[in-house]
Amino acid sequence: MKDISMNARSVHLRNIRTVFNDAINKGDVPQSLYPFRRFKIKNEETPKRSLSVQELITLRDYPCEQHQERYRDVFMLIFYLIGINVKDLMGLTEIRNGRISYRRAKTGRE
Repeated sequence: MKDISMNARSVHLRNIRTVFNDAINKGDVPQSLYPFRRFKIKNEETPKRSLSVQELITLRDYPCEQHQERYRDVFMLIFYLIGINVKDLMGLTEIRNGRISYRRAKTGRE
């Protein structure tokens, strides 16, 4: 089995830490059993995977099959909307004063 990356381990450890914090806050686990008091969860810098302008133009203008055009267009729309989340994109209902305004599904923020 392949070793998992440092970032994958840190995600798992942060999830475990969250469960511990929640259990302590609810009084299910005493603070004395908290294992993360002196433990630092490390992350590793990951290489940037952004596309160049030319790669984006190539994707935008790619002569794909007709059934694939919708997926390419949704990808480009997400890019044009500065990375809007798919759930938020699918929940859009109106444009006000030439702007898309929405409440973020994950955070509830406008």
